[in-house]
Amino acid sequence: MKKIAFLSLMVALSACGPVVNTTYQMIPPQTEQGAVCANACINQLQYCKQRCQKDVRECERINAAKRIISKDLAQSSCSSYSCENDCDPDYRMCHSNCGGGVIENKKCVFNCGGFQP
Repeated sequence: MKKIAFLSLMVALSACGPVVNTTYQMIPPQTEQGAVCANACINQLQYCKQRCQKDVRECERINAAKRIISKDLAQSSCSSYSCENDCDPDYRMCHSNCGGGVIENKKCVFNCGGFQP
């Protein structure tokens, strides 16, 4: 029985692909105009992330009101994770459009057999 459980676990783990952590190195634009543009990108990124945080607070407030009114303990998720992740690709594109460089670095952190960055 232990062998079957062990084999099942091994099959399940081998079915999972590698877990990859991706980071980005931002190379500044070469011109003054590009630098001004890139700074505007940073401002847009900060605004986007602030908007996500505001949306989360509003979601939490609505959930609290729903629990009071309906006495329902179930609540919808109010995570900013997805929203904030949507901000980052836009920032990288903006930075690139301003003449800056974006270097993607991928590093495998789990189940790395045969991983090709």
